Amino acid sequence: MTYVRIIVPPTTPAPRTRDLAGEITRTIVDFEQLHSSVTRAEVQQATRLVMQATAGQGHELAAIAGVLGLLAAAALGA
Repeated sequence: MTYVRIIVPPTTPAPRTRDLAGEITRTIVDFEQLHSSVTRAEVQQATRLVMQATAGQGHELAAIAGVLGLLAAAALGA
């Protein structure tokens, strides 16, 4: 049997998604400035808690979760 790998190109986030991502990034950066000892694991756990708390609000949050994870990683790396 032959398997063909299908690569789906990423979609461009909607303007509201980018706005939300910007707000989340600013919140994480501000929190890190106030609490310099916060760890990457703590930020990741906090983002998971947010996603669990808002899980019943629609499929859009699944897409936002990916953006949120990337933003958290980028904010901590910067």
